[in-house]
Amino acid sequence: MANTITDAIPLIVAKSAQVLRKKAFFPRLVNRSYSPDPMQKGQVVNVPIPGAKSVSDVTPAAVAPTASDTTLTNVPITLNKWKKATFYLTAKEAVEMANSRDYINSEMEESIAALANYVSSDLLALYPKVYGYTGTAGTTPFGSSAADAINARKVLNNQLAPADYRYGVLSSEAEANALNLATFQYAQNAGNTTVQEEGELGRRLGFDWYSTTLVPTHTAGTLSNGSAHTALVNGALSAGATTMNVDSTTLTGTIVTGDVFTIQDLPGYSFTVTNASTLTASGNAIAGVTFSPALPSAVAENKTVTFMDTHVVNLAFNRNAFAIAMRPTLSTGELDMPAGTVTQAYTDPMSGIPFRLDVIPGYRQTMFELSLLYGVACIRPECATRIAG
Repeated sequence: MANTITDAIPLIVAKSAQVLRKKAFFPRLVNRSYSPDPMQKGQVVNVPIPGAKSVSDVTPAAVAPTASDTTLTNVPITLNKWKKATFYLTAKEAVEMANSRDYINSEMEESIAALANYVSSDLLALYPKVYGYTGTAGTTPFGSSAADAINARKVLNNQLAPADYRYGVLSSEAEANALNLATFQYAQNAGNTTVQEEGELGRRLGFDWYSTTLVPTHTAGTLSNGSAHTALVNGALSAGATTMNVDSTTLTGTIVTGDVFTIQDLPGYSFTVTNASTLTASGNAIAGVTFSPALPSAVAENKTVTFMDTHVVNLAFNRNAFAIAMRPTLSTGELDMPAGTVTQAYTDPMSGIPFRLDVIPGYRQTMFELSLLYGVACIRPECATRIAG
């Protein structure tokens, strides 16, 4: 049995991985690039994503057709986030935890949970790139039916998102509404009893559902034509355009990054504002509104542009919508840590999450610093949709 902190370190590392695995739910739902190879903050990881494929006729001939190269599309993700969780253990606490299979120190658990939540929040904060939209701003989803899930499915299908590995992440309020619906309560008829036994939504309507208090709220810009959150296209737009000007007889307020809008005569399409900074109306007009995706067809001048109001950003997505790259950090020994520090890089064999644990001796207690080096990106926004609340 372990009888010193040094002996206990490998077991504490394993229990740290156990807590991190349990708490870091969102990184498990997205495209992941994990590796045990150490890297430094600022380095770049290229995450491959599948490209569009084409189909052609088979034409018999004496000579086989010339083979063409397959080009993989890579999205660079910078490892620009190096976050840590710190907890303290006395020698007695460390040895007790190492010697008990089930005991986990509460301070350690809370510290690692805070770190896991931080990572999940960084992924959820990618929502401004998501242009898919369903639901009603200011109205919590699933109030009376499962229509919000069905509409989210329709949006993803129309955006050609893959049908497998689809997830829904809801606010606590949206989850509470869903738990009251027969669609979810009667899941045991399909052999799933988690709704009744655990209060979990589980898999319904093509999605695995999760709930978190970390779901963000998008605070929309204040643009107004005097009576509504709308404006008019100022200057005809060609198919493929990603920039427009808007105006109105009376136009005041702002447009902010992540605002979602629809355009008259383009049913079924929604767009998200991609400008890096806030745009403010001047002279009853705003110029240079950039957006995604590109227009599917031409838009005539003076067509109405309707902006969505402030909303809770519940999400439905295929895992390829978002990506996280994680690596353990390089240890530079005494160059960046106090003398006597013991450093271990570890990759959880179950979740694949790599991390670094630095054990720093102190006076009658030892500081444990668990750190994650990672970067996040929205790599395929067409694979996600907001479910507004």
